Amino acid sequence: MGVEERAARRAAPGLRVARTGIGLAGGPVEHAELGISVGLAGGLLDSLEPGTVVVADRVTATSGETVVCDPRWVEALGDAAAALGVPHVVGSLFTAGGIVAGAERSRRAAEGHIAADMESGVLAAHLDSIAVARTILDTPRHEISPAWAHPSRAARDPRLWRQGAWLAWWAGRYAARSARVAAEAHRRLSRRV
Repeated sequence: MGVEERAARRAAPGLRVARTGIGLAGGPVEHAELGISVGLAGGLLDSLEPGTVVVADRVTATSGETVVCDPRWVEALGDAAAALGVPHVVGSLFTAGGIVAGAERSRRAAEGHIAADMESGVLAAHLDSIAVARTILDTPRHEISPAWAHPSRAARDPRLWRQGAWLAWWAGRYAARSARVAAEAHRRLSRRV
């Protein structure tokens, strides 16, 4: 999403930022040694509040393939979130083909995942190593409509205008939170080298 890309560019000037789009719909991604997936996620647990940063220790794609995240980055992202005073949790992220809602949210939580996105698992296939910092936007108690996977269409539906206003307020702020955590982790790791 554009909101995630803009947040990453502001938080980490000088670093290469690629806009992948949902499921890499933004076009092909170059193979890279390491990629950091930042942006938004849907929380799968009632105990996680919107605004909590999920630092993934592993990512599972819809194919069922699971990739373990770079442990050095997992630690650095967690340390960065703590240093910035950002609520965070480390755990498994599921990458779905669309917004996870309703019964699927419960099913993915039962599999051991704490959050879901639509990019990281697909992106991992193009990388030697991946790190993930995603901020929870919605939760089982406060779900957004799956229609928001196509924002321009959803915004035309009057039944979704209240959610649209909520998303307009929070999505950018939460995407920026993920980007700040990733930028701080990068700074910390750069100092160690």
